[in-house]
Amino acid sequence: MSAAQFTQALLTCTVIDYGLLLAYFFILRFPHQWLYRLSGKPLGVSEAQFDAANFSALVIFKVAWIFLNLVPYIALRLAGF
Repeated sequence: MSAAQFTQALLTCTVIDYGLLLAYFFILRFPHQWLYRLSGKPLGVSEAQFDAANFSALVIFKVAWIFLNLVPYIALRLAGF
């Protein structure tokens, strides 16, 4: 795989992962009570614990997205590939 192909693959992954990140945020934000009743209540966690766990997952996903997709893409673009 050439550097140009790798750069294009990183761009594609960055766009797809950003879409997933936005979808995850909107799913947590708008149908929050429905999602809590569906997955939090049967597990016996409080709403605060449910929110904390989902916020942590959102932060981990965002950090991984930045460091594994966005930063390498920008570095390759700055290098001229």
